[in-house]
Amino acid sequence: MKLKIIVSFFILVSMISCDENKEIKLRIKELLNKESGGFDLKYKSESLSIKDSLLIKDIMDSLNLFVINVKNDIYRDSDFIINSNTPERIDKIKGKILKMEERQRRLWSTGSLIYETDKEVSKMINSLDSIRSNYQNISPYFIWSTIIDFRKWQAYKLELYDIPSSYTLLQTDLNKAEIFENIIDSLSKYPPNKIVSLTYYNKYSIKNPLFNNAEQVLESEFIFDPEKNLLKRKEEEL
Repeated sequence: MKLKIIVSFFILVSMISCDENKEIKLRIKELLNKESGGFDLKYKSESLSIKDSLLIKDIMDSLNLFVINVKNDIYRDSDFIINSNTPERIDKIKGKILKMEERQRRLWSTGSLIYETDKEVSKMINSLDSIRSNYQNISPYFIWSTIIDFRKWQAYKLELYDIPSSYTLLQTDLNKAEIFENIIDSLSKYPPNKIVSLTYYNKYSIKNPLFNNAEQVLESEFIFDPEKNLLKRKEEEL
């Protein structure tokens, strides 16, 4: 009786596995026919297996590595380190802005010409005042971005045209890092081993209509979500 139950169990597992593979093969067949412009390629799978899986923790690790690298780049400059000295550094930056603006005002405000503070300066001053009054509760990304805005503005005023481009790249990375941190926070609510996608290796044959329906044996990798929806095929043939 026990042997009969064990045999029945393995038959059931085998049937379930076959059904799963049947659905996977069907999705691959549909994709290949679609890529061929609607031709029936007579797809036939020779071998199909799971090659890799992408887990929640894999995504989090990858995003976190990017965030860490960006922060390491930021912390190489002491002005970006947020600590008890931050208010004093903010005061110095504001002082530099006001001093440079006053110098510009004296140079330009002659005769009928009146120097007007540009909107970028007003924006920086407002941001610096916000940081100065409540720096411990403000996002570090906002503080870093404001300091970079100042560095770019200062470089422009001093006509150091090679500096702004490097700060623009850094600011772009900071924007990405902030988004990634929010994604990491959202993903942390899920089990770390939750499967996001599965990569299937498939060796298969087709009848190629471009070569008089000659049979070709190909190998590809296809990425599926846990619900067996085909997300994409890896570009390179193996």
